[in-house]
Parts: sequence; structure tokens; C-alpha cells
Amino acid sequence: MNLRRAKANWYAAIAAIAFLVCAPAADAGLLFLSGDSNIVSSLTGATPDAGNQQFFLNVLGAGTSVLVLETSVTPVFSTPVNDFYNSQAGVSSTLFSGAVTGALLSGVDLFFSPLPEDSFTASELDALGDYLEGGGTIFFAGDNPGFAPDPNARINDALTALGSGMLILDVALDIGDQHALPSQILLDPFTTGVTTFNYGGMSEISGGTTLFVSLEESPFVAYEQTNGETPVPEPGTLLLLGAGLVALSRRRRN
Repeated sequence: MNLRRAKANWYAAIAAIAFLVCAPAADAGLLFLSGDSNIVSSLTGATPDAGNQQFFLNVLGAGTSVLVLETSVTPVFSTPVNDFYNSQAGVSSTLFSGAVTGALLSGVDLFFSPLPEDSFTASELDALGDYLEGGGTIFFAGDNPGFAPDPNARINDALTALGSGMLILDVALDIGDQHALPSQILLDPFTTGVTTFNYGGMSEISGGTTLFVSLEESPFVAYEQTNGETPVPEPGTLLLLGAGLVALSRRRRN
């Protein structure tokens, strides 16, 4: 076996071990992230958009219970979500303000949080982490960096604490009301049946599986699976990784 192939094999082995260490549990939940809160504006009102409605139905899936965080600065983004889900047969949605607790999240299929007014506390993040570990779905919605820099930062802090690889970036995209082109709607189970999609000026996001992109093909809605905890390698796995690196180093010297 030549050196190049040996190195490739060792890199592959180390990558596989790292994947096993950091891979979420089988019962991990789903995290959705949007760099735009205006995607909820077309859920209700005089001119609702069927594409936006279908996307939010896809996010809920077979779930029947929704909890929507409302703050003094974001009722315009929380109320449409709550009203839309309550209009669906067999679905119940509740608006709430205050602390997020395990009791509140019990029995909830989807937790939606647009532009949080305050940072999530350690106890709230623990509750959200447990919720994800139990298979729940969380949807954070930020917005244009010029409009919502602080809420975006709070969402990023929560994402990091929950072990997510997604982030809202300080990059503004597609200012003004927009109607997505077909090419902006990426093929995925969560975009099944979504042929139209309305949005507004937003922030670019990174990480996760992209669902919608801007006119410049930058992602602004994505999702990922996570168990709600920042991945930490087990000691035994660290030893195994170290052994692989040592072996690779020896092969390099040879």
C-alpha cells in the first residue's frame, strides 16, 4: 500500500470515528432556522400563500400540538403562526410569553420562536435540550441584520448551546418583499408540495440542510437533526482518535 493510499485510509477512519462520536441519538429532534421572520406573513390574512402554508404543514408533519413564543416586539410574527395552525383540523396552537419550561413543552410537537426578546436562560436551554432529545421540533426565526441584530445573536447563542452547527450570519439578502423563483426552492421532503414561497429582507444562514435560497443562491432557511447537546467525545473515543493520529504520523515519517 503506498503512502498516499495509507493516508487516505487513516483520514477516512478518523472521519468515521468523529462522525460516530458526534452523531445525534436516534431519537434526536429537529432544529429549523430561518434568517427571515416574514415567511410567516403569508400564512394568514387577505392573500395567504399556499406554498408558505404547505411548508409550515410539512414542518409540523403528523404533529398536533404547537407552542409559539410571543414577545412584546414580535406579535406580528407569532400571531400568524398561531392562527394558521389553529385553523388546521386536529391541530392546537398556543401563544405564550415568559419562561420556557419542560412542563410547557410537554406534549408539544413544534416550538416556534421568532426574534426572541431576551436571551434564553440556562434552565430554558436545558428544557429545550431535553425537548430535542425527546424528539421535539424547534423553529427559530431571525431577520435582516439591520432590523434584528440582537434577536439574531440570541438565536445564535441558543443554537450553539443546543449543539447546532447552524448560525445566522451578519449578511443581508434580498431586501423587500420577494416571491421565490422555482430555483430558490430546493428539493427536500420538507419542501414537498411547495411551488411558491413569499419572503422578505433577511439574513444569510450557514450550516444544516438548505431548503430555500436567496436570489444570489445564499441559504436563508435550513434544518438539521440534533439531540440538543453539544457533542463531546467519550474518553475512549479520544484515545482511539489519538491512536489513529499517531499511526498516521508514523506512516508519514516512514
